[in-house]
Amino acid sequence: MVLSILPPKQTLNQNTLANAPDALLDEAYRKISRRLLPALFLCYLIAYIDRTNISFAKLTLIEDIHLSEAQYGLAAGLFFAGYVLFEIPSNMILVRVGARRTLVPIMLLWGLAAAGLALARTPGDLYLGRFVLGAAEAGFFPGVILYLTFWFPARLRARITAQFMMATVVAGIIGSPVSALILQLYQNYHGLHGWQWLFLLEAIPAFVMAAILPLLLSDKPQAAPWLTNAEKQAIALDLSSVPFTRESRRRAGFSIFNREILLISAVNFTIICGTNVTALWTPTLLRQAGVTSLLAAGGLSTFVWIGAALAMQYISVRSDLTMERRWHVAAPMLMAALSLSLLTQITAKPLITTMLLTIAAGGIYAAIAVFWTVPQTYLSSKGSASGIALTSSIGALGGLASPLIIGGIHNGNDGLHTGMLIVAALIFAGALLLLVTTARHQAQIRID
Repeated sequence: MVLSILPPKQTLNQNTLANAPDALLDEAYRKISRRLLPALFLCYLIAYIDRTNISFAKLTLIEDIHLSEAQYGLAAGLFFAGYVLFEIPSNMILVRVGARRTLVPIMLLWGLAAAGLALARTPGDLYLGRFVLGAAEAGFFPGVILYLTFWFPARLRARITAQFMMATVVAGIIGSPVSALILQLYQNYHGLHGWQWLFLLEAIPAFVMAAILPLLLSDKPQAAPWLTNAEKQAIALDLSSVPFTRESRRRAGFSIFNREILLISAVNFTIICGTNVTALWTPTLLRQAGVTSLLAAGGLSTFVWIGAALAMQYISVRSDLTMERRWHVAAPMLMAALSLSLLTQITAKPLITTMLLTIAAGGIYAAIAVFWTVPQTYLSSKGSASGIALTSSIGALGGLASPLIIGGIHNGNDGLHTGMLIVAALIFAGALLLLVTTARHQAQIRID
């Protein structure tokens, strides 16, 4: 037993814990991972399915409510307009009232908003529904990124963040075939279109997890009854280099004007531009490559997301093992930009299209998993909830921009491909910006 090395009834202090074996912390972090990560993973998986299932709904929705490609791009992007407006306020609320009292209402609201999309009858209805869904979900992702810093040290965050964000690609693996199946099986069932059933059925898990989440989460390690006192104190000392104290929250406004954070946020903007191309246009690209069956499109999309999951896991673990961040973000971004560029030259070749989509998705999702270790390099001394939310908010603008870019100039394959080239150029520029911005801080990033 780990605690048997301590003298009986000895009060644990910094000197005692400094000499404690690594096994004490290892066991504590294993406990935390087993307790928190599965629940947070499932919640984000549900959120991402509800966010992106419009990509499959579009295959029939576009005719049922007379939606043009430009209008689809606007509807897809308006999610992020609502998202941006509420991220920072939500994160500041989480700091004040805790994760359980913040994340559970968010899940209930986004479940209602996701189901409400089934009521859309016109493009305007869809615009409103997507905006409300984005506003409802806004605080979840930055809230969890902030929440994880309360529990895990910087040296573990790339793989921990990747395990949480793996939900985005698992959402594709699960959501793609399920969405295709719902569209096919539920068309005109009880008088509703397949896409209406898609929105209704895929909203239900949000309500289920909202009921379960309060039973699993504790706001911080010190409030966790399932950790021993020794584990709590060991974790507190291990995290002491990145405290989120009252003083750090008082100074949080400073980080909003931090030059490096603004530049890093611009990098996040370009990454999110890329994630939205793969998340919102993969079924369309497969259809344009000659895949006409809904089930076949779902199957090939699943293959794309499996490849992305493998890339995300490999790159994040490698980044933690080498303690190198900037190239583990920039290199996958460059690979994604190249793949998206090559996609514009491919027509009527389903297998090659699927392969390039897999490389693009793998690159961009691997990049975003490791990316979140970089802003924490600058924010660790301030513990700024607003800084994390700001980085996420500026990134979310990329989610608004890329659908508008692609949808706005869509004119058959040529318009779609032109938009993809623009997004590829943005990702390429973002990779260069990251390398330049972090060059002076490479040593700190490697340490973190």
